[in-house]
Amino acid sequence: MTPTDERVICEPTRPLCETAIDVGEAQHGMRRPTVSVDELQRAWAAIRSGWFRDTRPTRQAPLGAVVWQPTESTIVVAGAAARTGTTTVALAIATAAARRVRVVECCDPARSGLTAASTAELGTVAGGTWRQARRDHVLIERLVPSATGLPGPAGTEVDASVVDAGPIGACAVGCAPDDGTWLDALLIEVPTVIVTVATVPGIRALNVAVEGLGSRADVWCAVMGPRRKKWPAQVVYEMSPAVAAIEQAGRLVVVPEHRDLAVNGLTADSLPPDVVAAGGLILDGAVTVGAAVVEAVAS
Repeated sequence: MTPTDERVICEPTRPLCETAIDVGEAQHGMRRPTVSVDELQRAWAAIRSGWFRDTRPTRQAPLGAVVWQPTESTIVVAGAAARTGTTTVALAIATAAARRVRVVECCDPARSGLTAASTAELGTVAGGTWRQARRDHVLIERLVPSATGLPGPAGTEVDASVVDAGPIGACAVGCAPDDGTWLDALLIEVPTVIVTVATVPGIRALNVAVEGLGSRADVWCAVMGPRRKKWPAQVVYEMSPAVAAIEQAGRLVVVPEHRDLAVNGLTADSLPPDVVAAGGLILDGAVTVGAAVVEAVAS
């Protein structure tokens, strides 16, 4: 992305908090939590063990990888594990955008979470391998059953793409030749949002996913669950130093839970406003930070 691209989606309107962003408190700011001696000792141990050291020499796709090179601004949303709300977060980010956005869902069509989310079907694109649908200003693209191939060009009616990559480390079945390595390459190149749930297993999965991405300023965490201060102590304790650093940098956003979404999944009904607001917080920050990272890498 370029500095021009960051304005294509929307201009940031909210200041980033320096700790976990809770939608209910984002407008009023948050106080820094008191840091205990034990926390300081754990942080120092993490620094000595290299948790925050980026050992990658450059941000390049793996040698021989199948590469998809979108010309529009792009954000990847991936789950730390299956069934964590990845598609909901991707749709919330796209809904919060001020311009025309497409959501590219990279999963087997039989497991699609967007089948019932559109308001109009538009036919197929990219040689008949991807099915298009519309939901307000959001364009939805999902694979046709038994089809393979890279996503098609965005076209003139799309300003940005949000890629729903599914569970991280498990490339989508049939998305591309060579085991879908274009997703692995894309994770290196663009701002990435890792989605999980506020449980002990969910945070453990988040720790692994974040560690795999290395120390990057354009990695965000979206945690589906109750407000941050209501997380059980054992859930907070499971956060790795790397995830804690992301939280302290204001790049961990809590996405509110809703029973209707949990029971019925995504439908043509509007997303709850607080879920869209959480998507907007991620969008504002990811676009701004991502543009700065890309500019720094290019210079």
